[in-house]
Parts: sequence; structure tokens; C-alpha cells
Amino acid sequence: MERRCCGAGAVLSDGGPQAIDKIAALIDQEQESILLATFSLRNMSPTTGGKGILNRLVAAHQRGVAVVVVTDRKQSDGIDSDGNPLYANDSSEDILRSAGIPVYEVMNKYSPYNAMHHKYAIFGVTRPIVVTDAGNWSKASLGSGTVRPINHESVLFVDSMQLDGGVTGKRYLGNFLDVIRKYGTRGADGQTPTGGPEPSSIIERLQALAGWPIVEVTFRARVETVPGEMVFVTGDHAALGDWTHAGQGYALGTGPSTYPVWPRLRSRCRSARASPTS
Repeated sequence: MERRCCGAGAVLSDGGPQAIDKIAALIDQEQESILLATFSLRNMSPTTGGKGILNRLVAAHQRGVAVVVVTDRKQSDGIDSDGNPLYANDSSEDILRSAGIPVYEVMNKYSPYNAMHHKYAIFGVTRPIVVTDAGNWSKASLGSGTVRPINHESVLFVDSMQLDGGVTGKRYLGNFLDVIRKYGTRGADGQTPTGGPEPSSIIERLQALAGWPIVEVTFRARVETVPGEMVFVTGDHAALGDWTHAGQGYALGTGPSTYPVWPRLRSRCRSARASPTS
């Protein structure tokens, strides 16, 4: 089934098409990646019935889709910032983790009232579709089965390639990488385990996707030399070829109009950030 979405469209909870149906369809159709960052995550089912979204995420993972989840530990475990129980511990993240899906349960410890409050998902990288807006991924916000949402919410679906040539999708991809880098395996404070793997392993897998964003890299160095000297740049990003200290490196060139600046023509590599920068 072909993945289709409007350039950008909102689904409201007070009647008409329901966001949970579109979300379930996007999960079922996805073949590349599903990156989910949401404050609250529950196992809602579409209005037509059938499996809940957690089961659908597990099925996507089992068919080879790169599924990664970030959620808020205070919400998922029902605790305060000191780890004291406040309400029931929800098992949603445990269901995903037990199926082999990387899950980061993170805690924003800036104050007792702060949270990892994102509410978005990115489907795919070749043609990213972003699902975002005010609603949590909960039964109160999205409903479940024949039970309609009890909150008044909106959910925005963005086909980034159609809307702006992929810019919005890349910005969300970059934000997702920033979030998992920030919290990593030990939390932003280095003392609060998240249960997630090393971010580098996630980034490496995502970069291996055929549709992962490619960026151009330009080297410019300001070096004063004497006649006969050359300038080389070395590093360790494999996508740029043999430019390690053991290799020759990238030779920079200069001339009367640019010296002592040594520019080099652009090279291309897979971005570790994804979002465009100036």
C-alpha cells in the first residue's frame, strides 16, 4: 500500500476521521523507520478494531523497520522526579522493550514539574511523514476502538516532501537524534538510567538506511605555509573515504586569490544530525 498524506492536515477529536486510524495505518505501511517521542504512550486500537498500536509497532520491528521510542519516565512508571510512586506503573514501554525495540525512558529533572513533553512520530526517511501537535498517544487523547477521545485535541499530519521538500521532516529527524544524544544511557545528569542503548548504535543503524539525508561537507583551513608545503585534512568519518591519519587525507588547494585560506571542493556524507544547518 502506498503511503500518502496531504502536505499538512489536522485531525480533530470532536468528530469525523479519527487520528488513531491514520496512525495505525502509517505504522502498518511503514518499511523504513518509525521514530516516536511522546510524553504518554498507551496501546490504543483503531476505530475498526484489531491490534493496538503497541502490537503494530512490534510487528513493524519484526518485519525489519527501525523502530525507536523515547518516552517520559515519570509518566510511564508513575513516579515523581525522586522515584517515589504516584500512580500505577504502565507497562507499554516494557511490551516494546521485551520485543527488542529500543526504548529510552527519560526523566527531565530540571524541576519536579518538568517532563520530556514531546508528542511526535516520524515515519520514514525517504519521504518522512511527521505526526505531531497537542495530543498525547493516550486513550484520552486519541480514543481506542469504539471509545472516542474524551480530551479535545488536534493531531497534525505532515507530508514533509510535499509541504517543503523534506525540510520539516529533516528538522524532526535532527531533533530526535538530539534527544537520544542528550539522555543517552544514563540520562542528562549521567545518573538516571534510561534503559536505552548507546545512541551511537541507533544513529549508525539509521544512517545505514538508503534514504537517510545526505549532506555536503566543505573544508576550509587558514594556514600560512612556505613554498613547497601542502595542507591535508584528516579525520575518521568512513563516509568520506580514506582520510585517516594512516591515509593521505584530503589535500586542500589554494592560490593567489585565496591564500592563506585553503578550500576544498565539497564532499558528501550521511548526516549525523539530519536537519539542515546554515
